[in-house]
Amino acid sequence: TFRDTQPANRAAEEAFYALLLDRGVLLPAFHVYFLAAAHDEALIDRAAAAMIESLDDCRADGLL
Repeated sequence: TFRDTQPANRAAEEAFYALLLDRGVLLPAFHVYFLAAAHDEALIDRAAAAMIESLDDCRADGLL
């Protein structure tokens, strides 16, 4: 699996999910996500922007 081939970076993973939550996006830590009709384009764009910002913050903090 992917996890078997990649070294774990638990600090970055935990920071990423915490930063997303700070931005109002809750993703389950078991890495299974679904879109529904309730997720309109604006909400998807907001979630994508939060992910990019959270990754940028992890990079800035030297976690990635």
